[in-house]
Amino acid sequence: MRILTIAIKEFWHNLRNPKVMLLLTLIPIIAILLLGTAVSNQFSNPAISMSNVQIEYYIAGEGSEFATSIVRLMNDFIDKSGTLQRVYQPQESVNRLKHNDIAAYVLINEAEQSVKLYKNQFYYEKAIILEGLLISAINHYNVTHNLTGHEADPSVIIDQAAKDYVSMQGLAGQEWPSAMDYYGVAFSILFVFYGMTTSITNTINDKKNGTLARALLSPAAQKELLVGKIIGEVAIKVIQMAIVIATTMFIYNVNWGAKPQYAFIMIFAQIILSVSIGTALGLIFSREEIAVSLVHIMIVIFAFFGGSYMPLSGLGLLGQIGKFFSPIWWSTTGIFSLIYVGDTAIYSIALLVNVFLALVFIGIASLRIRKKEILVNG
Repeated sequence: MRILTIAIKEFWHNLRNPKVMLLLTLIPIIAILLLGTAVSNQFSNPAISMSNVQIEYYIAGEGSEFATSIVRLMNDFIDKSGTLQRVYQPQESVNRLKHNDIAAYVLINEAEQSVKLYKNQFYYEKAIILEGLLISAINHYNVTHNLTGHEADPSVIIDQAAKDYVSMQGLAGQEWPSAMDYYGVAFSILFVFYGMTTSITNTINDKKNGTLARALLSPAAQKELLVGKIIGEVAIKVIQMAIVIATTMFIYNVNWGAKPQYAFIMIFAQIILSVSIGTALGLIFSREEIAVSLVHIMIVIFAFFGGSYMPLSGLGLLGQIGKFFSPIWWSTTGIFSLIYVGDTAIYSIALLVNVFLALVFIGIASLRIRKKEILVNG
């Protein structure tokens, strides 16, 4: 009961502050609209770079002139910064493609004299170009070796090649995120973390004006005070993000997937993480400007490696390592994989990452919220 009383007090304290409500409500709505509109043409008709293309292929059967000609074509397709690698474990390549570690996976079947191209949503445009080249190569091979079994008009052979000899397996499903879809999800996740600043400000102000000291002298236990404070902060941020998400869904028509409740669960976990970090830092630091500056640096790093400003690619080894340390990357990738691939593996890991980090910072906050320390520092 005391936890609920503390949570309600924290909730109304935030609600009476217009800045708290407007900061994380209007700004993301406006930012999503501006970015989603400004770069929509780049998403629908991007300038496709062929640099750093990584393609893996598997030959089912013994290599022949058919396979050799396909491999030679793919070698010509990529530049010096790309890689073409033959693999012997096809399922591992499919998994790497699902996790966006490679741009495409090609299965060459000698017995069927066919080629199957696997592609994902993050390298979709590059795979489309490769798809066209493969169809052209099959057409050329048909003309040279009469795979169709008759002398036909070249246009018929092209159609026949595309229909019977080259098949495309889209791991990304049928949909491709528009700019509004991308920034609607990515910026919603990003601005959840900006909520850390209000949690820091509220906690430090409570220390300065003696609110925490008086609360710790009351019958409420330290853990009850901490849990109540976190619940109150989480509740107000849930309302803010509900407004943002409702706007993106019903006004901007952002695609949150066939089951948007899973994306909302992820964002709810992120809200808990954001409030936990902000509360812990507010208890650790006595000067608001230091704590807020640290948070802004943290957010920029998380956002850079999380792909909030643009789809994450081409950062080399630094990007490949750094993304795993960004909760924004885990959440964004998890939601997009669920929406466009139907893959729950990354989503589940991302959810666990958010919950684990939230528990870590709640533990840190619980160690700091001691009567003696608060009374001395407050």
